[in-house]
Amino acid sequence: MAIPFTFRSIGKFHCDWHFELDDKGTYWDWLWLDGWTEQGYWYGLTLAWRMEMLEHRVGWDKKDWPVVDMLVTNPQGETHRVIKAFPREQFKVEEPWGVSIGDNYLKGTADKDGKPTGYHIKVLMDGAGMDVTCKGTVPGMRFVEAEHGYTFYRKKENLAVGWWPLLSRADMEGTFTCFGKTANVKGLSYVERQLGNITFQGIMPHWSYGHFFAGDYTALWIDNTSPGPAYRHFSPLVLFKGPHPILSTHNLNLHQETFVLDKEHGNMPYPPVETLHATEGNIELTTQTDPGIIVGWEHVTKTSDTDVSEENPVGYHRQYGPINVQIRRWDQVERLKGVVLREFGWMTEWFPVPKPTKKA
Repeated sequence: MAIPFTFRSIGKFHCDWHFELDDKGTYWDWLWLDGWTEQGYWYGLTLAWRMEMLEHRVGWDKKDWPVVDMLVTNPQGETHRVIKAFPREQFKVEEPWGVSIGDNYLKGTADKDGKPTGYHIKVLMDGAGMDVTCKGTVPGMRFVEAEHGYTFYRKKENLAVGWWPLLSRADMEGTFTCFGKTANVKGLSYVERQLGNITFQGIMPHWSYGHFFAGDYTALWIDNTSPGPAYRHFSPLVLFKGPHPILSTHNLNLHQETFVLDKEHGNMPYPPVETLHATEGNIELTTQTDPGIIVGWEHVTKTSDTDVSEENPVGYHRQYGPINVQIRRWDQVERLKGVVLREFGWMTEWFPVPKPTKKA
């Protein structure tokens, strides 16, 4: 019988890099961060030991190298994205948690029990970067009872996949640099860890992911479909008020209201509008997004170890934008406007879309 999903706190283990999973040479592990500022900027940052789906960005000879993927979107909606691979010897683990890759780093802080309390980020590559201090205000979590936190785990075979937020919200202050111009910023930030040694295509063919900030409320969720009876549908959502979770469920209902084709990037489908519904006890959360700004995307037609081609591409879209939030407690209703980051991705085709035709 499968171990049921639940919600538990994180600790030192979940902040660490897990090189014990690298016995097959397929270990991937990264810190993903993003955030919003009062001045109208957004950012996204990946600091990776090794990352899937970036061979076409960094070069096939560097596909197993550590990667820094930095993007900054300015108030005009223009995104400056820089992706660089670094030799393995330039990867250094920071304590109590974090990493340096070349001259770029995240240096975390933790309490006496090893739980993360904040972090300092300093990144600058080709005129895109940030230098900010983030103080945690809302904690992270894992989704299984077992201390390891992996949502897929086969101990004897040393196979694992894990995803957990480290800090769901942090107050952020410092500077952003976009297209070589530096500005003082103040806002909110989020950080999570993703790791494993199984390809996404094999275990997570479709996903919808996101998190929002709205007043004192913070929410995060993911909805992963699975390819067969060996894997489970994974659909957790947590809603916080301040630092306290007030709704947590593994029965999220997420719906893509519309799809459009991104004609600039391989006719990939993505949802400009999504609705979300979740309940626990007497608390009910309902949201609807407005169309956002596409700030990140991948359209992958070739990888080293999966069945991917021009006719069978994989990829994702990442959007920043506004969200409408309603929180109901029986007859009491709160309605708020917030900001959301969300991502829609697939490793197998959801529905037929126009494919490029081969020339005779």
